[in-house]
Amino acid sequence: MGVYDRWGARLFYNEDFPPDDAAYGWDGSFRHTRLNPAVFVWVIEAELNTGEIILLKGDVTLLE
Repeated sequence: MGVYDRWGARLFYNEDFPPDDAAYGWDGSFRHTRLNPAVFVWVIEAELNTGEIILLKGDVTLLE
């Protein structure tokens, strides 16, 4: 899983984690500093129980 800013800089990256545990997700910070409100892009490459690998993409908006 990766989270990127509008210029494509990677702000967060994590791999090999359980998909249902929020502790492994992004908390809206970069280098331990809370980011200002903005829109960020996320990309997830997931392996399903069948072994199929899928790519999911979307965006998230941080609010004040």
